[in-house]
Amino acid sequence: MADAKLITPGMADSLLASPLRIGDGLTMPNRLVKAAMAEGMGGAATKYMPGPKVLSLYKCFAEGDWGMVLTGS
Repeated sequence: MADAKLITPGMADSLLASPLRIGDGLTMPNRLVKAAMAEGMGGAATKYMPGPKVLSLYKCFAEGDWGMVLTGS
């Protein structure tokens, strides 16, 4: 799986790398957002539930420098 880390040393001072406060208590560590999308990795073999490929993909997002990961269907 490709490296999901997006904040590079050259971006450390950019607006994208700065924290963003949302409401009264939530502060995102940066302004990078992974949008909800259809990854096309589910199917009849997994009874349309997230399988190992989806879990591996979202693990990369979780371990990367994403400020927010939106999911949905």
